[in-house]
Amino acid sequence: MQAFLQQLVFGIQLGSLYALIAVGYTLVYGVLRLINFAHGDVFMVGAVICYYACTKWLPFADLDKYPAAAGQNVWMALLVLLIAMVGCGALGALIERFAYRPLRNGLQTADAHFWGMVASLPITFAAPISNPYGRAVIWVLIGIALGYALRPVTVWLRRNTVRSSSRLNALITAIGVSFVLQYGGLLIFGADPNFVPTIVPERSFTLPGGVQIGTPQVAILLISLLLMAVLRHIVLFTRRGKAMRAIAHDIEAAKLMGINTDSVISFTFV
Repeated sequence: MQAFLQQLVFGIQLGSLYALIAVGYTLVYGVLRLINFAHGDVFMVGAVICYYACTKWLPFADLDKYPAAAGQNVWMALLVLLIAMVGCGALGALIERFAYRPLRNGLQTADAHFWGMVASLPITFAAPISNPYGRAVIWVLIGIALGYALRPVTVWLRRNTVRSSSRLNALITAIGVSFVLQYGGLLIFGADPNFVPTIVPERSFTLPGGVQIGTPQVAILLISLLLMAVLRHIVLFTRRGKAMRAIAHDIEAAKLMGINTDSVISFTFV
């Protein structure tokens, strides 16, 4: 019986994580009827942001190196979580703006500059430059040049390509974005595994029945419940949530009612 209860606790903890991931999938699918295959890769980027926030940007968050900071590391953990959430939200907004919105509204001039920056990444990392700041400068310069070179292409495509809402086009785009994030991550961060250091000291609690539960499991459950409650409030009781439900019901009617559909869809990806 104890083993069953222990596995039940672990299952609830993992299920809360899967539920958060599934909520993101269903929100996007409900609004756009699109399966966002890049959704899991955005979570991967969030994990990478956590790692760099703990080891590079906020070095005192590493409890193994700075054990005296244990008393304040709860706030440090919340800060790391906030940084990762902001980074994932910004990435989701970029994906919607430059990958999915052109399928609905056609290409814009800004799209050329964005994809110029993306295309310049492999060139920059192939350059024999060891200084990261010099590499960043080269990336920006090459990206700007490629962006201006691609502007005539976007103008031609906008004039000669019929806008399409084909679900097949959106599906292929979603798979392409997923590949870009996967192999872009391998190119930038490498294939060696990295581990997020301990931020908050782990403690174990004994529940009735002899079930053991640690602080990471408690934190995951509480944060998941909080985020789900906040999302439920946004969708059901705010103007933005009502706009999301209107677009999910009929996007053309929502446009006629004056709803800024592009803004609402971008918010959904965030």
